[in-house]
Amino acid sequence: NDHGYIYKHTYDGHEYRAGEVRGRSIYNDSGVYLGYGGQDGYIYHKGNYDDYKVGYVDDNGHIFRYDHDKLYDTHHITSKGIIGGAAYMLIVEYGGVN
Repeated sequence: NDHGYIYKHTYDGHEYRAGEVRGRSIYNDSGVYLGYGGQDGYIYHKGNYDDYKVGYVDDNGHIFRYDHDKLYDTHHITSKGIIGGAAYMLIVEYGGVN
C-alpha cells in the first residue's frame, strides 16, 4: 500500500492526524504538498520552482539534515526507510508538528 496517514502521539496518550503519505509524497493535514522521499535516498522539500534536498536516511535508520547534522539526537530513527524519514523531517522539521 502506498497511502497512509501520519499521526502525532502525545505523552498523555492522545493522537491526532498530522499528515498523509501518498506514494513517496508527504502532505500536511490540510493536504498541502510538503515534499517527498526520493528513490536516490534523499529527502526533498517543496521549493518555489523545484524541490530541493534537505536530508537523508542512513543505513541504520538515522535521519540527517543535508549538511550531515543528525536530527537532534539518536532517538530520531525510522524503521520505514526514506519515506519514514521524509515524513518525520517534512512534518516535524518543516511542518511545525512537535
